[in-house]
Formats: sequence, C-alpha cells, structure tokens
Amino acid sequence: SVDEEIRVEQRTCKSKTEIIYKCLSGYKRDLAALIAQKSGHFRLSVLLTMAGHNQADIRDQTKFWMQEKVDEFIDKDLLKVYELLSGDISKHCSDEVSWLRALGMH
Repeated sequence: SVDEEIRVEQRTCKSKTEIIYKCLSGYKRDLAALIAQKSGHFRLSVLLTMAGHNQADIRDQTKFWMQEKVDEFIDKDLLKVYELLSGDISKHCSDEVSWLRALGMH
C-alpha cells in the first residue's frame, strides 16, 4: 500500500523535501504539509494545504523559474513538489512509480 511505501521511504529519504515529495505523490497532503511545517517550509506548508486551488499560479511560477534558469538553484525535490502542486504529473508517473501512487497523482 502507499501508506507502507511512505513509512519505508521516510526512513530512507535523504532530505525533508524528498519526504514531502513522497508524501504528496502518495496523496498524503496533510502529512506532507505537517512535515513541511515542522521542517521550516512554512509557505510550502500553506500551499500544500491549498493543493488544487492554486495550480495555475504555481504552474506560472515554475515556468518562470525554468525560463529564467533559476530552477538550477532550487532543490530538485522541492522543485518536484512544486511541479506536482502545479498539476504537472507527466514527469512523475514513470515505471518506477507504483500504480497506486500513479493513481493518487491523478
């Protein structure tokens, strides 16, 4: 199950942003928001609680970062979180992702 995957991943992830990404991709938004808050990502925590309500704004922001080449300076896992929040799941549904997690992202 996705819950079991997340429990295992929380022990093996290298960073809090990676854990946040794993939770969000497993449709565990509340847990992702809590971890973001506890790790000092307060603005991200708010965005996670509002997931789905501000996709266009986040999509515009991530496009701007890429156009201006500032995405190179953003933590890769954090950028993946913003991509998921923007509704861009195409890069994140691969053969490496379980079918349950892929379903959760849709």
